[in-house]
Amino acid sequence: MDAALAAFGLVAEGCAVPRDEPFYLAPELAPAFELWTQVQTQWRIGLAGPTGLDYCGVEAVMRIQGLRPKVQRERLWQIQAMERAALGYWAEKQ
Repeated sequence: MDAALAAFGLVAEGCAVPRDEPFYLAPELAPAFELWTQVQTQWRIGLAGPTGLDYCGVEAVMRIQGLRPKVQRERLWQIQAMERAALGYWAEKQ
């Protein structure tokens, strides 16, 4: 989990960054993080909680944004890395 977050310059310390600590995001990762924030309504929820993102919804957001197929594939890989990290974090919390 930490390796997936580290790939994006993030650390799994908690749900939010304390207000007194700055949050840094590498400029090249900003588009993936923006997409991540836009698809947070696309989680599939099971009896035990979130099970993963609805990729049809993620794809719809990318198409609405007008992303080319090559960029969509790259963003999906990035989103999947963040998805795995989030699911791992939530699993550890239970």
